Amino acid sequence: DTSLSIERPAMIDKRPVLILIALLINIRAFVLPSLDRRNASALKMTVPTDLSGQNRLSKFLDDCQFLGPVRFVAMNDGAILEAVGNFENLRINETANGKFATVADEGGEFECHLNVDKISGIKMLKKFAKDQSYELYIIRFTDSEEKTVLSAMLHGKEGVYEEGAVDYWKKLKDAFGEDQKII
Repeated sequence: DTSLSIERPAMIDKRPVLILIALLINIRAFVLPSLDRRNASALKMTVPTDLSGQNRLSKFLDDCQFLGPVRFVAMNDGAILEAVGNFENLRINETANGKFATVADEGGEFECHLNVDKISGIKMLKKFAKDQSYELYIIRFTDSEEKTVLSAMLHGKEGVYEEGAVDYWKKLKDAFGEDQKII
């Protein structure tokens, strides 16, 4: 038989490569979302001088979504609660118990409710960690007696924060002020 037989090369399964590409795209979306938004948000970091009260607090909370991970700390006479989350999924709702700002992660692992009717001030301060080896960047939401209701501080490991987070915290402080009154 003089017919010519052509052998086809084995088909390469491209699915693993496509899965890897999809994973890399998704990992970038999960690892760098606040950084991308933080850079884009620099354009809107202005606060009208006549913005006050609940409107000022709402604008501040909205701009906090670009901070990236923060450690939320709530203290009372009997307990201290700390949890890492972010302001990225902020929503403000009227309830029978008042107006609450809620931040929560998409997986339901973290949720924080702040009664904005009880917030009279915001303090932004830097201080050294207990061992003095790095600086902490803290936001304190205070009540009418200037007691801290909730603290939110940049979250990192031993002073290593997400890229751009410290600069953005400083922009927030410059735009809104170190010690704000919510009247």
